[in-house]
Amino acid sequence: MDSEEKTSLIAQCLRYIQSDVMPRPLPSSAEEYRSWRENANVSITPNEDAEEAWADLYSLVEEQPATAWELICAIAAQCRTNWECATLSAGPLENFIGKYGTQFRREIENELSRNEGFRMAYQWL
Repeated sequence: MDSEEKTSLIAQCLRYIQSDVMPRPLPSSAEEYRSWRENANVSITPNEDAEEAWADLYSLVEEQPATAWELICAIAAQCRTNWECATLSAGPLENFIGKYGTQFRREIENELSRNEGFRMAYQWL
């Protein structure tokens, strides 16, 4: 994967994270959820490029962990809200840590010390 492809994948993954359509804050009861759902705009048009990029990131975790690590860190660095960090955490980051956490221990520690977005995402694990 060349630099241009990485940049594009990062941008599309950020679009995916930022287009999440769940209510914020999340409902704390079934009644709150029903109320939100009744009033939700159900005509949301999915961003297929963003969804494909998100799926590609999952594949990279499995097939090219070093590349996935680089991309996860770059995406985390651009996450600006707890919601964005939580979305990254509950997805590719969780899979990556579960599979390669021991192998990438030093890299994870370094990233925690320098990347605020990564630190925020890691806290959701």
